[in-house]
Amino acid sequence: MDRMNIVDHVRREKTSLLDELNSLCDDQNRSLRIDEIFMKIEEIKKLVHQYAPTMIAYDIQTEGKDIVIDTLNNCQVRIYGVPSSLRLISLTNCRIYTGPIQTSAYVEKCDECRFEIIAQQIRIHDTKKCDFYLHVKSRIIIENSFGLRFAPYQWSYERLDDDFQRANIDRNVNNYKCIDDFDCVQNPSPNWSLIPLE
Repeated sequence: MDRMNIVDHVRREKTSLLDELNSLCDDQNRSLRIDEIFMKIEEIKKLVHQYAPTMIAYDIQTEGKDIVIDTLNNCQVRIYGVPSSLRLISLTNCRIYTGPIQTSAYVEKCDECRFEIIAQQIRIHDTKKCDFYLHVKSRIIIENSFGLRFAPYQWSYERLDDDFQRANIDRNVNNYKCIDDFDCVQNPSPNWSLIPLE
């Protein structure tokens, strides 16, 4: 189903559900139907996530904020400016690009994604088959994850140098190779590798 078909389908479903709710007079029937509608909404969400939009958050929206991105499929997200922190949860086949994060970035339950992140600290949990292009001040922590690959940060935008300064992150210090796997005592861990530099 392409994007326009999905949008049309969602509009038809919404109109149909609203008409039905308006016609129900009995509170008990209405309550039961609302539960069914919530289940229908979850089905519609799955349809909406089938196509890959690009979402952009600009500095005025992100400055000093705690950013949470949860449950996306096949999306690209670009975050400009200097957010306070970043949480990425339950992402599948997404591409996430960020400017410098003032404190920490937390990645959880992600699958087959590409991340370009600058942060003071990065923690990765319950994540598999993802590529991380990072600029990080401290050591990276991974836990209950596998198939992770790491390389230096590559994304660039016009005010990136200024954002590095505002986040108090040194451009000359990047610990993207310093990875602690809490599930593996051997070094290097079999759960991660470095992406060859061209």
